[in-house]
Amino acid sequence: MPVAVMDAGSDRPAAMDGSSGDGVTAGPTWSTIYGQMLVNAAYPSNCMGANCHDPGTEKGIDLSTREKGWSTIQHRLSPGKPDASELIEVLKNGSMPDGRPKMPAADIDQISAWIAAGAQDN
Repeated sequence: MPVAVMDAGSDRPAAMDGSSGDGVTAGPTWSTIYGQMLVNAAYPSNCMGANCHDPGTEKGIDLSTREKGWSTIQHRLSPGKPDASELIEVLKNGSMPDGRPKMPAADIDQISAWIAAGAQDN
């Protein structure tokens, strides 16, 4: 089940899909994926901790900062083609995150949408 992350200064959950909550959807961003899923300690399927991607580089990916994460995850992506992206493959088959619960399909779909939109650093 996805974790509800609260909008800063608000009592409503932040939207994982990039929407502002007013019906306008901008699509998922790298900043949202990085902050709300990959390095969020409260998110059960995060990628942090010993033997993971923060601290340090594991399998060529370093999630210690948003910038390092984006630059080092690029070799696992096929922008515009989520189904050809290694990141989506390992998330769907459950081999990542290693030692943590499998990422929910809805969250993998958000990452897929970001990749389909070109996997920009935004």
